[in-house]
Amino acid sequence: MKHGLASFIFLVWLPCCLFAREFIIRDIRVEGLERVSVGSVLADLPVTVGDRFDEARAPDLIKALYRTGYFDDVEVARRAETLIITVEERPGIASITLIGNKQVADELLIEALKEAGVAAGKVYDRHLLERVAKQLAEQYQALGRFGARIDAEVRELAGNQVHVNISVDEGEISKIREFRILGNRKITDKALFKRIESGATHWYEFWSGKDDYSRAKLMGDLEALHTMYYNRGYLDFKITATRVSISADKRDIYVTLTVDEGERYRIDDIDLSYRLPVKRALLQEKIMLRKGTIFSRADAVRSSEAIEFALKDAGYASAQVTAIPDTNPEERTVDVAFVVTPGSRTYVRRVNFHGNDGTSDEVFRRELRQLEGAEYSAGKIELSRRRLQRLPYIRQAAVETRPVEGRDDQVDVDINLVEAQSGRFNLGAGYSDEEGAVLTLSLHQENFRGTGNRVGFAFNNSSANTNYMFSFLNPFYTLDGVSRSWSFAYRAIDNSERDINDTKTREARVRLGFGIPLSENDTLHVGAALQEIKVSPGAGIGSRLRDYYEGQCGWVERFSAGSFVRDIEDCDFLNLVTSVEMDYDTRNRALFPTDGTRIRGNVQFFIPIDGLAYYKADYYHRHYAALDENTDYVFAGKLRVSYADKYGETVGVPPYDRFFAGGTNSLRGYLSNSLGPRDDNDDPLGGDFRLLLGADLFFPTDFLYDRNRLRVSAFTDYGNVFSGIGDLSLSDMRGSYGLQVYWLTAVGGISFNFASHFQDEPNDDTESFQFNIGSSF
Repeated sequence: MKHGLASFIFLVWLPCCLFAREFIIRDIRVEGLERVSVGSVLADLPVTVGDRFDEARAPDLIKALYRTGYFDDVEVARRAETLIITVEERPGIASITLIGNKQVADELLIEALKEAGVAAGKVYDRHLLERVAKQLAEQYQALGRFGARIDAEVRELAGNQVHVNISVDEGEISKIREFRILGNRKITDKALFKRIESGATHWYEFWSGKDDYSRAKLMGDLEALHTMYYNRGYLDFKITATRVSISADKRDIYVTLTVDEGERYRIDDIDLSYRLPVKRALLQEKIMLRKGTIFSRADAVRSSEAIEFALKDAGYASAQVTAIPDTNPEERTVDVAFVVTPGSRTYVRRVNFHGNDGTSDEVFRRELRQLEGAEYSAGKIELSRRRLQRLPYIRQAAVETRPVEGRDDQVDVDINLVEAQSGRFNLGAGYSDEEGAVLTLSLHQENFRGTGNRVGFAFNNSSANTNYMFSFLNPFYTLDGVSRSWSFAYRAIDNSERDINDTKTREARVRLGFGIPLSENDTLHVGAALQEIKVSPGAGIGSRLRDYYEGQCGWVERFSAGSFVRDIEDCDFLNLVTSVEMDYDTRNRALFPTDGTRIRGNVQFFIPIDGLAYYKADYYHRHYAALDENTDYVFAGKLRVSYADKYGETVGVPPYDRFFAGGTNSLRGYLSNSLGPRDDNDDPLGGDFRLLLGADLFFPTDFLYDRNRLRVSAFTDYGNVFSGIGDLSLSDMRGSYGLQVYWLTAVGGISFNFASHFQDEPNDDTESFQFNIGSSF
């Protein structure tokens, strides 16, 4: 305000000179405007043409214009019966530049300035800009950057405009050098500090960021302490003092909390009152609290949520349940009342899909368990959402429930879908410690022409293995969810390149299969295939393999170099292969699961048309369990048992179809396919019985990379392959332990592990480092 005081003094004198008598305003003129319109000024005036005006109304007029924030100076004068208003506009902000901000994006700072009234096109207010700069510095301080400084420089431009340059010095994050909790006697410091995220660090925790101070993080820690005590029954717990001090150089933070733990409360009575046609036992079994036990707020909340979900599953979509504790400090007891607000029984009028641009609506509706016109069921809706999200061409499915206008007993269910690309084309190369250099070409369409059908073609070529495959799957061949698949595959294997034996195998197979869902988690798979195999034994095979192929395929004798030698004839087998498999899957996701179980058990019967008679059985069990609420630590255990045997006149299970062990996907730390019985030339023979056990403990990797793309585990494996089940011996088992890394990159998957060995023998082919590139896991 350059002349505001002068104008006000002038107005005090003005009545005797200009407004000596009252007059009627015949016209209003505004002078000095550049950017502000006359209409805006007139709209803010407390007077208008036709009003009577005298000295008493002048101050109100000037104040009204100052309140608009547009003007630095306002003067009022009279010329005959015209009211003259002369203004001096404040400059406008033409542009804003940010310099030095790294931790906070430009967009966020610009938005914060705009909300505070500092933005391009707004009126420049020096005091407002200074206040906003101070507030931004306080926001940085809340992030633990107490040395942050915000400086604003203003440069005048033509046309009564200015350019604002905001310079940000973010400073360094202040570190917590000491964190103390005083007054706790019933819960140890060690237990408390396990629950909070802030604190001083040891030298080996340099990566954790635990000592980075943040006001928000500290508030979260205070809430975590309250939760911990309330969950252990200390309902009178209080934090009586919170003291945060900072060193003179603003680099070190010292935090001291003083607590009053109070006494522990036991549950005296539990009340659940409602009037609904829902069995009381169904709801009471959801209550985790018990009379006479220590009260836990977490159990009370979980009980409320379980009761509420049960009511919603029974058709009461708007049901709400609240646990209300009533304490008796003298007796140190608490009564818990579960207050139920059920609402009306609800039915689903419509289920609407949004976001399905390229897929038929029918493909999604067949996954639904909540039907239109039926009672609302929270369980069926959640199951429907999970089934939709398991589809390979759906990235996300979010459910919203909307009441039907004018009806308190009906809702519409909106399912918002985010579709993923359903087609994948891969052309690449990789390396495997088992296959060597690998060339891969594949084309998969998970949602062919929006029908939900899956079409796939793959080609894989390496020095040891050549594969061609074409497949088709209709997941809903029938309305009941029975799937049908058929495929053609060709495979050529040179076992000498895989360090197994000196044989070459060529196989062609045509297969038809069906998947029959028995429940939400159980699927029965049955199939039949026509298989033709040709085996060419080489001259370098050992005596045991030679005996098998001579007995099964025959031999011819020829005279060479002065003596008779036996040449094994090539073996041609034609078999009908029938298979039965049970698949049980409760994992929360297919890739990097953190919870659930996957069990597969299958039996294959090889029925000779002009071939071999044998069968193979394989049982695989994998279980995942999160060890903490944030799933930072996940335990995974595995068991695999495999058995094969011949029947009829067949000599035995063919060597190319026996079980092998060793390698990244089997028993880590040992060369692929190297374990078990060996021939007299030290070639692995494989076996008819295989037993593998293992465990992984997965660690958090967020400080390094996205945990959905990087997984690290400490592992141990134990097992071996035996000639038959009668040859099983614990003394012949092999073991390993170490560290494994799984990494999903833009060009494919990479896994590598560092392993040590135990119970191994000197002639075992061990590897301390193994890796796979371009493979999936």
